[in-house]
Amino acid sequence: MAGGRPPKTKQLKKFEGNRSRRDLNYDEPEGLGVPRMPGDLDPVAADCWDAHLSQVVANGAGSGDSLRIGGMCFWFSRFKEFAAISAEEKDPNRKVMFLNSCGTAWNNYSKAASAFGISPTDRARMRTDPKKATSDFDSDVAKNA
Repeated sequence: MAGGRPPKTKQLKKFEGNRSRRDLNYDEPEGLGVPRMPGDLDPVAADCWDAHLSQVVANGAGSGDSLRIGGMCFWFSRFKEFAAISAEEKDPNRKVMFLNSCGTAWNNYSKAASAFGISPTDRARMRTDPKKATSDFDSDVAKNA
């Protein structure tokens, strides 16, 4: 097996910028279409899916990202669950255990969410095509840039 970094996809190179200036692989299949919600998400995760779906699609997610978005929503649901349990817990040792689990769930959610540009900081790091503006305000900004 060859060493080194795993290759980046064409879509990821478009977002981050093609630093090598080599031609992109135009034969690479793209994840087109709208992601479909996995059927095994609990109600909190399903609400997270509904809240974030339009934004992740606007940031370039496709049907191939369904499981990754579902995983992001799963970790958000676990975060909410552990936060609620730790708020009600009376035993200090068990409270610390649930708070640690809460922190782990939040870190996993944040890592998955950053790939889709959920927070303003993550969106600032993303590189997108200014021609694909999502609103009139965005198109005005793209014209004046």
